[in-house]
Amino acid sequence: VSTFRKAGASHILALSGLHLGIIYAIFLALMAPAGNGPGTRKLRSILIVSIMGFYAIATGASPSIMRAFLFILLGELAGILHRQRSGMLTWCGALTIQLASAPMIVKSVGFQLSYLAMAGIFILMPKLQKFWPQEQKEDKTDIQVWASKHLNIPRKIWDAAALAISCQVFTAPAVWAYFGTFPRYFLITNLFAMPLTTLTMVLAVAAIALSTIGICPELLVTASDISIKLLLFVLDTIASL
Repeated sequence: VSTFRKAGASHILALSGLHLGIIYAIFLALMAPAGNGPGTRKLRSILIVSIMGFYAIATGASPSIMRAFLFILLGELAGILHRQRSGMLTWCGALTIQLASAPMIVKSVGFQLSYLAMAGIFILMPKLQKFWPQEQKEDKTDIQVWASKHLNIPRKIWDAAALAISCQVFTAPAVWAYFGTFPRYFLITNLFAMPLTTLTMVLAVAAIALSTIGICPELLVTASDISIKLLLFVLDTIASL
C-alpha cells in the first residue's frame, strides 16, 4: 500500500471509477462484433448498463464508482435517444443525481476528487491536446489516416500526459488540503503504470471469464501474473526515487 501511495498510484489500488471505466471499455470491445444496428445498439446498452450496475453494487457502490456508473448510464442513454454526448453535460447530470439522492455525499473526499478529476479531463485536457501539431488529412489513404490515429505512439504518449496533468491540476489543491502531500512523480506513474493497469485488468477479466467455463489456458494466467509483477516493479521503482 505504501508503495502505491508514494508513487502517487493509490487510485490504482482502490476500487474506483477507473476500474469500472476499464471494464466498460472491455465489454464495449467484446460486444462490438455484434454490429451497430438500432436494435443491437439498444440491447448492447441495456446489457452493459446492467452489468456495470451490478458491478457497482457488488463492490460497495462507493462515490467514485457510482459517479462512473452514472457517466456510463447517461452516455448510453444519450446514444439510445440519438442525443449528442457532451462530457460536461454528463458531468453536471451525474453530479446532480448523486447530490439529489445523497446530499451529504458532498463531504466524501472520494466524491470530491472523482468529480474534480473528471472536470480536469473535460475542461483542461482538450486544450492540452491541441498543443500537439494537427496532421493534414489531405492526400492520405484511409489506411494512413487510421494508422496516424491509432499507431501514432508519440501522440498517444502526449495524450496520456495531458490526461495525467489535467487530473492532477484539478485534484492537487484538494489532495494537499486533505492529506498535505503531492505526488511528485505522478506523470511518470501514469505514463507507465496506467497501460500496465489496463493490461492487467484485461488479462484478469479474460482469465476469470474463461476459468468460469473451464477453458482458461495456463498461458493467460501466466501472462496475468507477469503483468501484475511488472506493475508492482514499476511502482516500487518510482516510489524509491
